[in-house]
Amino acid sequence: MAIPLADARRRAGLTQEDLAAHLGVTRQAVSAWERGIASPDVSQGKMIASLLGMDLNEIDFPSRGRRRGRPRAMSPEAKEYRPTTA
Repeated sequence: MAIPLADARRRAGLTQEDLAAHLGVTRQAVSAWERGIASPDVSQGKMIASLLGMDLNEIDFPSRGRRRGRPRAMSPEAKEYRPTTA
């Protein structure tokens, strides 16, 4: 079973800042990857796995569709949105 990115990073003794510095990205980017808001590209994923001493398949990079917690409810405005055709 794959280990969530945040857990794998902590097990390796790295902070978000440490991982970001190794990858040349911001701490906010690492945070977004860990929360499933964004995903690293393939080359970044390979670098992350290498830095953590793991195989890429052993790391769970969450995606928007699999975030923990309750899904957000759609706003009434979004439910009623009808695109206009020109």
